[in-house]
Amino acid sequence: MNEDLRCVDYIEKLRIEKELSIKDLTSGVISPRTYTRYLSNQVEIPLDILNKFLERLETPLYQFGLYIYNTIYLENSEEIVFFNLIVSEKYKRAYEQEYPKLKDKKFQTYLSGKALPLSILLMKCKLNIITENHMLVEMRNVLELNALINRKDINAGEIEALKIFVKVCNDTEKELISNMLYKYLSDKSYMILTNTVEVSRVSLYYVSLLAYTTRSKLRKADKAKIEWIVKDFLKYHKRAKTLLLDCMVLKLIYDYYNKHQLSNDLIVFHYVAAILSTPENDHTKQFRSDITEANIRILFKFLEDDTFLKESMYERLLANELL
Repeated sequence: MNEDLRCVDYIEKLRIEKELSIKDLTSGVISPRTYTRYLSNQVEIPLDILNKFLERLETPLYQFGLYIYNTIYLENSEEIVFFNLIVSEKYKRAYEQEYPKLKDKKFQTYLSGKALPLSILLMKCKLNIITENHMLVEMRNVLELNALINRKDINAGEIEALKIFVKVCNDTEKELISNMLYKYLSDKSYMILTNTVEVSRVSLYYVSLLAYTTRSKLRKADKAKIEWIVKDFLKYHKRAKTLLLDCMVLKLIYDYYNKHQLSNDLIVFHYVAAILSTPENDHTKQFRSDITEANIRILFKFLEDDTFLKESMYERLLANELL
């Protein structure tokens, strides 16, 4: 999220939306004049005053955080659209349609610090505007990987930045990233700082698997960690649905299992079900070619088991007559 974010600006937005006058908001707390000084950035709003305003607005602190996140997201949706195009490797479209809206803009979303700068560098490299060497030097300056791996917390924007960086970094860096993210998935002392827990965790699964499975050499211990991540993801997948992200993670697993000729009927089942549960659009077309007759047969074989029909994903498949 943008470092210049001022909570009082969102208190003011919320006040207007709730049709509460400044007098009613500030009565018994501070003077209306002091409130206008907060708004004009003359004085920083103290935390105890902020909490009193939130009580007056009948908005718990956690809900206020989500309100800020959603407001920034909606008001700066072009940043999200651009990033998603880069993740989907639609570089020309991103450059022609979305980049003109961003190149002179101060970024505002949680992607602003690292993910968007890395996305722009990747796009320019893929379109031959800058060299690969130039791109990598700049990316490493922005990401500061060595500092990141020595911490025990990571935020949503850094996870998304890694989603870009892991596409182009070298094997040594992939090993550092994969081992680091494995700790975030398996060790509860490592913290994920995010307003969107499910999306950030599934993104962690995606980046860690991408880092592992695209390394040129894997040791026995690495393969064991991949197996652990796959099992943990499938367990998490039963209760958290992130649609496109689910398909992206399962595509990595599906390709990895095929490449190494591993038994993968359960993977096929989850992957095909995830594809069918996700609305079809430009981003999901890449997965549809994996829905073969053989894979559909595997899907139906598993659906004969009542256990799977009780899962929310598969109830939705049947409710929407997708089968």
